[in-house]
Amino acid sequence: MRLSIYDQFVVGVVQPSGGWSKGRPIAYLEEEDKCVPLFDLLIPNGLDEDGIARYVSEKFGAFAALGKQVAPLKGKPTRAVEGQDRTVGRRGVAHPHTFAGVR
Repeated sequence: MRLSIYDQFVVGVVQPSGGWSKGRPIAYLEEEDKCVPLFDLLIPNGLDEDGIARYVSEKFGAFAALGKQVAPLKGKPTRAVEGQDRTVGRRGVAHPHTFAGVR
């Protein structure tokens, strides 16, 4: 699930089946070149997608802007699209965002 937070930034939420989170939903900020985990945002277990969206939007209420809202986004996150290209992110290979606008 991906949420646009008042058109200012994007928060993604994944629900792993195990690992250190023990199935608890994990939130992260999507940036152009990386995803930053939000370790301080503990999302309760047992929420459906609407519940997660409400919970996350309440946590980011300080970013509210007139006429804007927290809205779900469709499509793949930036990192998922880049993950399809095996050369992106490897050592010795220029990242496509590194030289944006330089030709």
